[in-house]
Amino acid sequence: MKKTLLFFLGILFMATFVFAQSITFYGGSSFYQVEGPSTNIYDTNPGGWPLGGPGEYIVNTPDFSWFVDPGPYDISGDQNGNGPGSFILEDNSLPVQMSLFTAQQKGRSVLIEWVTESELDNLGFILERSLDKETWQKIASYETCNDFKGQGTTSTRTEYSFTDSDVTIGNSYYYKLSDLSTEGNVCSYRSTFVNLEALPQTTLMQKAYPNPFNPQTYIQYQLSKASNVKITVYDMLGHSVKTLFNGEQAEGCYQTYWNGTDQNGRHTASGTYLIQMETENTTEVQKVLYIK
Repeated sequence: MKKTLLFFLGILFMATFVFAQSITFYGGSSFYQVEGPSTNIYDTNPGGWPLGGPGEYIVNTPDFSWFVDPGPYDISGDQNGNGPGSFILEDNSLPVQMSLFTAQQKGRSVLIEWVTESELDNLGFILERSLDKETWQKIASYETCNDFKGQGTTSTRTEYSFTDSDVTIGNSYYYKLSDLSTEGNVCSYRSTFVNLEALPQTTLMQKAYPNPFNPQTYIQYQLSKASNVKITVYDMLGHSVKTLFNGEQAEGCYQTYWNGTDQNGRHTASGTYLIQMETENTTEVQKVLYIK
């Protein structure tokens, strides 16, 4: 027996678009073999199926699989599941599985980052910006920026980033990301928000809090201009215990922490330690008390 059934792809997780595809069934009265994309078959006519129950999953195929047929099944009906014993098929694969989409202030710019865990027929991304979440302006896309081009089809994690320098301090911005498939389908994701705060006028390290501390203390600091920054923990004999940060940062406000461990992750002894922040033009030191 061989029958072909058209079905619609439903809206999944972060938004997809509906289109028809076909699945072919082979087999006899004992079982069927299902060929097609990753699919679930579920009952849309409770009582008409021996397995019964609304929404009960009967087949879950990565490419194809077998299921026992107490049958016979009547699969007559249309693609919407109308008709005696009919069913529809729903594709579980996402065009793009997004695990991260953030926007954060970096000095006088905004850094937008996103991460995909997998992509399916992804041509590329489109980034839009808005002041009120109603009127959107396209600021970058795969058509104008190579970094926005998709990976086609891949199950590998991919990291993307874009720096928006055309912003004004004091404004708040919404960012919206979409992807375009090779078939022309557009999938949009939740927007993210960032408020551009006034930049600090001086470079300094705030007092660590809490202090005394256990299990960790937080150190906030600010930079009045882009600088190379190194924050290090020393014991009272001047020996380096752990480097908390060492690198270049744009002007702005930052935070790091120390959890009482050394560079190898081993817990240090209780006592007083020094935390030092160094930039090209500034060196600041403060004491913290670690209590076990």
